[in-house]
Amino acid sequence: MRTSQTHPLRIDAITLDAGLIGLTFAPGKRGPSALGTAWDRSLQDDLDAVAAWGADRVITLLETDEMAVLGIPDLGREIAARGIGWLHLPIPDGGAPDQEWTAAWQSTSDEVHTVLTNGGRILIHCRGGLERAAMMACLILAERGYPLAVALNRIAGARNGAAPLDHQMRYLLSQTAAHLKKRTTMTNFNDEKDFDGNINEYLGLYVYGLFDPDTGLPFYIGKGGGNGAGNQRVLHHFVEARAKPDAESAKIRMIHDIWGRQRDVDWKILRRKLASEAEATVVEATLIDALRASGVELTNIQGGHGAKDCGLVERDDLYARAALGFNAVDHTALAGRDIFLFNIRNAMSAGANPVDATLGNWKVSKNWREKVGAIAIGLNEGVSRSAVVIDSWEAVDQERWKIVPGPIMPEVDELLNRNFQSIVNSNGFWKFGRHLIITIPADGSGARVIFGQKQT
Repeated sequence: MRTSQTHPLRIDAITLDAGLIGLTFAPGKRGPSALGTAWDRSLQDDLDAVAAWGADRVITLLETDEMAVLGIPDLGREIAARGIGWLHLPIPDGGAPDQEWTAAWQSTSDEVHTVLTNGGRILIHCRGGLERAAMMACLILAERGYPLAVALNRIAGARNGAAPLDHQMRYLLSQTAAHLKKRTTMTNFNDEKDFDGNINEYLGLYVYGLFDPDTGLPFYIGKGGGNGAGNQRVLHHFVEARAKPDAESAKIRMIHDIWGRQRDVDWKILRRKLASEAEATVVEATLIDALRASGVELTNIQGGHGAKDCGLVERDDLYARAALGFNAVDHTALAGRDIFLFNIRNAMSAGANPVDATLGNWKVSKNWREKVGAIAIGLNEGVSRSAVVIDSWEAVDQERWKIVPGPIMPEVDELLNRNFQSIVNSNGFWKFGRHLIITIPADGSGARVIFGQKQT
C-alpha cells in the first residue's frame, strides 16, 4: 500500500516569467492504481504539502463522482479551509473539454492569470497529474503567449510522462489564437525562393537552425546540401508546414505558432562547406547535444546521430560509461558472500541518487533477508552505481523492505563502476524486473547466480 508517508506528494513546477504552475496527482486519493500498488493517502497530509508549497489556487479537474470514488468527496471544502482558493473545472477521465467547460473556464481564467501575473502559484491536478492536468497547464501557458510547442516541452520537462491526449491536443489547437490566425495568414510568411546554383555552391553540405524570432533561441537543428532536394532542406520545412496545417509534430506546430504571431521563422546556416555527409552528421549531432545540455528546448524528435555510442556524457556518468567488466577473480575478498543485484535505472531516471535508489523498496523473502554479511549493488544499464553492505532490512509495507546500510568497506567500494551486463542481460529474471543474487567462489572462477534464472 502506498501512503502519504511512503510516497510524499510531489509537485512538479513550471516556472513562468511571473508565477509558478504546479502539477500533481489527486491529493488524498485512495483505492486501486493502474500502475500497481494501491493508494491509501491522507488528505490532510497531502493538503499540508500543498499549503507548504504555497498554492494560491488549486484547480481540480476531477468529476464529482470521481472524487467520491477516490475517497475525497470533501476535497474542495478541505482546500478552502486552508485559505486556498479552489476552482472546480471537471473533465471526464480521458476526455476533452466541451463547450460548457470552455464557458466555465472563460469565466474563471482572468482570476488564474491575475494570480500568476502577481507572482502567485497555481496548482493543477487530475487523478494522476499526467493528461488532463497537462492539457490545463498547456492552455494557461498558451493564453500567456507561449507557443504550443514550447508549452508542451516545458510541461514534459517538468513532469515525466505529462502530455495531453490526441483529442485534448486538438481541443488546445482549436482554442489557441495562434492556431486560428495561421489558417488565414500562414501563406504570407517564410515565402522563400529556392536556392539557385550560386547559393548551392556557396553552401555545399551545411548544418542549419530554425529560430524563434521572439526569443532568439533555436527550436530545430538539421543538415542539408549535396545533390537533389537536400540543397533546399532548410526551406522545405516551410513547404511542409503549409501543406500540413494540422500536423501533430512539435516542429510544425512551432512554425505555425510563429506564423500566428505574424512573424517569419528565423533561420541560419550554422556551418557550411562541410567535407562529407559524415562530417555534417557529426556537426549536427554535436549542436543538438550541446543545446539540449544547455537547457534549450528543441523539437528534434531524436538526439543527434550516434548519440548513444559517441554523444553527450554527463560528468557523473563518465566513469560508469567507461566501466570495466566485472571479473570475479578481482573480488575474491568477498568470496562466499551473497551479493544482491538491483536494477535502479527507473529510480535514477526519476531523480534518486544511486545509494538511495539501491536502498529502495524491494520484495525480498525472509530467508534472504536473514543472510549475514550480504552486499547490495545498484545497477543502471548494467553498470554498478552504488555498492553497500546490508546491515539489516526495514519494513516499508507488508511486501516491501528497505536496506539499512552497514559500515563502508574498501573491498565493497571496489565493486563500483563495474559492468555486470554479462550476468544480467541474458537473465530472464532480470528482464522481467526481478533482482538477482550472486556469489563469488573462493577461486574466483566466475560469479554464480544463486537467486534468479541460473546460468548454464
